[in-house]
Amino acid sequence: MKRCYGFYFFIFLKKFLSLIPNKKGLWIFGDGHRGRGRRGGNAKYLFLQLAKENYDEQMVWISQKQDEIDTLKDNGYLAYNSRSLQGKWALLRSEKIFCTNGMDFTWWLTGGADIVQLWHGMPLKKRGWDLIKHRNYPLHKKKYRRHVTYNWDYLITTSINLPADVLRRAFDMESKNTLVTGYPRTDIFFKDIDHLEIDVDSQLLSDLNNIEDSTIFMYAPTWRRDYRGTDKTVLKESGIDLSELNTLLRETDSYMIFKMHPKEKINVEIEEYNRILIAEPGSDPYPLLKHVDCLIADYSSIFIDYLLLDRPLIFFPFDLEDYTSKEGLYYKYESIVPGNIVKNNKELIKSIKKVSEGKDVHEKEREIIRKLFYDYIDGYSAKRIYNQLTKT
Repeated sequence: MKRCYGFYFFIFLKKFLSLIPNKKGLWIFGDGHRGRGRRGGNAKYLFLQLAKENYDEQMVWISQKQDEIDTLKDNGYLAYNSRSLQGKWALLRSEKIFCTNGMDFTWWLTGGADIVQLWHGMPLKKRGWDLIKHRNYPLHKKKYRRHVTYNWDYLITTSINLPADVLRRAFDMESKNTLVTGYPRTDIFFKDIDHLEIDVDSQLLSDLNNIEDSTIFMYAPTWRRDYRGTDKTVLKESGIDLSELNTLLRETDSYMIFKMHPKEKINVEIEEYNRILIAEPGSDPYPLLKHVDCLIADYSSIFIDYLLLDRPLIFFPFDLEDYTSKEGLYYKYESIVPGNIVKNNKELIKSIKKVSEGKDVHEKEREIIRKLFYDYIDGYSAKRIYNQLTKT
């Protein structure tokens, strides 16, 4: 009960603080997860692009990570610690706040600003109110999401068709507040963006530059929520034979990056496998993806971003039935993934070998799915967001 009263107190406080006048043109940017976990979101890529343009708006990055703030300041950007008085005051005065999924700052300090949810990808698995219904959340969690988690003014998506329909329903957004622009993080596939070193695994990126003549694979699995608090890991449950994999990679002059979810544990000694590279937990994968010749995914929306590069995909949903029953999917899995589907180590090794030999029979499927998810295939997502939010 005390928790409930506290929640309503902060709702009242937010409404009261919204009486503080907004400063027109003050735009605040921040990634979610309060300084931990997933990095390299759309907010980062939108901020880095807009802040370097000669726009009238004042672009400010807010974060709890002081090293991130210092790096941005050293490169000429405005950045504040969200815990500082300067950061809190900027939040209270802001006209617009851009975030990726969650906020790296206190929600009730957002005052009367417009919240622009850039989101972190077009979902295969159920999200928002669809997930709440699937899991039958208790009332207090529903109220929190209504007033805080899903309380946005604008939502960004990639197409007026399927993505917009799914996300509008999932987050109860009106069509006029759903902006079809594309995701700023995919702009990097089409052009260079300055100062991307924030949250990037610089050593791995350097290593990739030195092996660019080899075939590069990336395995980027989704985190399994039900592994939390257990000794289960994706590597263990998937049955991947690391020794057999490493041998194949060596024989085909290939390497594989393991880009695991920040909450995923790697409980094996990878060092003995010289063809397997481990990306830092929580690091930004998008500068790496430009070097990747084939992505191995399961339920993560990263494969939808990767479609813009039109390169081979392998899908490894080793626990498809179990995962679907627990999380729920928006689509029949086989109908939406444009690549070979494998369920075990033997099938995975076979598919990797085919890609290493240059065999790619899924170009047409990728084109069909790409058109389903994208209205724009270019590097101007950030510019479209700015134009749509400032048009009179």
